Amino acid sequence: MLSAKQLRKLVLIFLGFALAPRSAYAQPLPQTFWTIEAKIAQADHVVVGTIAKVSRKTIVAPGGPDKIGVIYTDGQFEYTVTLKVGEVLKGNLKGTVDDLRPVHCLGTDERYEEWSKAQTLMLWFLGPTPKADEQRSWDTVLLGKPVAAEAIFYRRSAPPMFSQDFTVLKDDEAVLARARAYAKTSTKVLPNHGIRIPQAVSRQTGPAGPSPRKR
Repeated sequence: MLSAKQLRKLVLIFLGFALAPRSAYAQPLPQTFWTIEAKIAQADHVVVGTIAKVSRKTIVAPGGPDKIGVIYTDGQFEYTVTLKVGEVLKGNLKGTVDDLRPVHCLGTDERYEEWSKAQTLMLWFLGPTPKADEQRSWDTVLLGKPVAAEAIFYRRSAPPMFSQDFTVLKDDEAVLARARAYAKTSTKVLPNHGIRIPQAVSRQTGPAGPSPRKR
C-alpha cells in the first residue's frame, strides 16, 4: 500500500470508471480516461502542432486478399503523418517530425487528410527519438473544430477531460492552459498511478468515443 506522501509523487496516469449502464439490466462498462498531466508525464516530448503531410499506402486493396488469403471488403491501409511543430511544451523537438509510427486502418480513414488540409491544431505526446529503422510512438488530443470525416467515429474523446485534481477541462483553452502549466514542472518521464472513481464523477465528461489510436 502506498503512503499519501508516495502518492503525491506519482502522476495520475488514468482514471478508471465504471460507467453508468443505459438500462437497469445492463452491466456497467469500464472506461479509462487519461488526465492531461498523465499524458504529459509519460511523454518525452509534448508539442502543439499540425499535420504537415499525410501519405497513404494500400496494404490490401478493397475486396482483395491479404498474404494468407483473408478477404478484406474495405481493404487495409497505412497512414504516415509528418508533424509540424508550432509550440514546444516539453522536450526539444522543433521544425518537422517525420519519424512517427504509421497508423494501420481497416478501410480508408479520411480524417488524417482532412486534419492536414484544415490545419487542425493538436496537442502531441511523443516518445523518445527512435533507433534506426524504428518509428516514434505518439498520441494526440485534438483541438479546434471537428472535420467532416470525424462524424463516423462518434465524438472526440477530449475535451472535455479531467485534470488530476478532478477539474473538468471543458474546452481547448482550458486543456492548453493546464498543459502549459504542468509541462513546466514535468521535464522528465515520471511515474504514474491509476485509480477508480465514482460514476457520479465520471459522468462529468460523458462516455468517450473513439480517438486516434494510441501508438
